[in-house]
Amino acid sequence: MKNRDKAKLLAGVWHHPEVPTEVTVLLHDSNFAVSAIDTDDDEKFDISDVEWDGESLSFITRMPSTGTTVKNSLTPETESTVNIEISYTEKWIKKPIA
Repeated sequence: MKNRDKAKLLAGVWHHPEVPTEVTVLLHDSNFAVSAIDTDDDEKFDISDVEWDGESLSFITRMPSTGTTVKNSLTPETESTVNIEISYTEKWIKKPIA
């Protein structure tokens, strides 16, 4: 499959039935636009660093209410499915030794 064909597969609204988030991907010429929303409360994510490498579309989401920042990478599988790789950083606190 050609890179352009892969890019076209990403256009649409993506969701997981057990996660209250929808990601919308638009493709105009060779430019992607990404938006995302929390479907529980309609809060919109801030989106940055949108990049297409010919195989996957990566972008960063930030939830304004919590400050949670997540790196996302969508890889098209079929017209109706994508694989999403998600990574985020949490701050952990050292527990005192008793």
